Amino acid sequence: MQFTITSAVTLLAFASSAAASPLAARQDALQDWQVTDLAVSVPMGRPGSYPWGTLKANITDPNAINLGTSSDGSQMIVPAGSKRVVSFAC
Repeated sequence: MQFTITSAVTLLAFASSAAASPLAARQDALQDWQVTDLAVSVPMGRPGSYPWGTLKANITDPNAINLGTSSDGSQMIVPAGSKRVVSFAC
């Protein structure tokens, strides 16, 4: 059986990824997210009203997250205190 160049490269890539060392465990414990606002809306049941209930929350992440080094060599860090508004229709 002959291996093509593509097969050899694929096999080499798979073997090197399987033999790679696992990532180091995170040293510091992550803090819980902080929910600063929560709103719930339910439909009124009248004809023509919005038919779904909604849940809206403001969430703050108190953890700074290091994403590693970018292609230009600078550190990519998501600062602590990142805020998001999450909304769900149910």
